[in-house]
Amino acid sequence: MQQFDVKRGSRKCCVTEQLFGPGVFFYSALIETSTGVIRNDYSCEAWQSSPWSRKEDREQSTTHQISSDEGAEQQSLIGWWKQRVPDLDSGKVYWAPNDVLIAWFDSLYARQDDKNADQNETAWVMALLLMQKRLFTRQDRNTDHDILCLVNKKTKKEYELREPEIDEQRIDAIQKQLEEQLFSDLPVTEQE
Repeated sequence: MQQFDVKRGSRKCCVTEQLFGPGVFFYSALIETSTGVIRNDYSCEAWQSSPWSRKEDREQSTTHQISSDEGAEQQSLIGWWKQRVPDLDSGKVYWAPNDVLIAWFDSLYARQDDKNADQNETAWVMALLLMQKRLFTRQDRNTDHDILCLVNKKTKKEYELREPEIDEQRIDAIQKQLEEQLFSDLPVTEQE
C-alpha cells in the first residue's frame, strides 16, 4: 500500500488572505465545484459570513450558488472542520475528520465512469487511504482480480472499484492534491 509524504497548506484565509499565526483558530471546508474539489481555509470572522457556516443551511442543503468574476457557479460542501495553527512546528500532520474523508470518497465514487480517469484514479487512492486508516476493510469476493471490494466499517456500505493503471507521476499528483485538501496541522476539534 502506498504511503504518503505530507506537506502543510498555506495557512491563509481564502477570503481576506490573512495569514494564520501560531495559536489562531480557523475553519477548513472541502467544497465540490464544477472543476473538482477544493479546500478553502477561512478565518473565524470570514467563516461566519460564508454560506457553509450556518447550521440550518447545512442541514437543509449543502449546495450554494456562488458568484465570482467569471459568473455564478454551483458549489457543494463535502465537509468542514475547525482547527488551530500549532504553537510549535512539530512536523506532525493530521487528517481531516473521518466523516469528511468518507464523504469525499463517496462523492468521487458516485461520479466514477469510464470517461473520467482522473476521478477513478483519485477514488482508488482515497480507497487505499481509507483502508490504511482502517475505516474501510477489504472484502474477499469471487470477482475479477483487478476489482477491489471494500466495506465501510461503520455503515457497512459496500464499494467495488476497478484498479486503474496509474503511473508514478500521476500518483505524485494525486498525493499533492490530497495534501492540499485533506491534512491539518493539529488534531481536529469537534465540529460545532
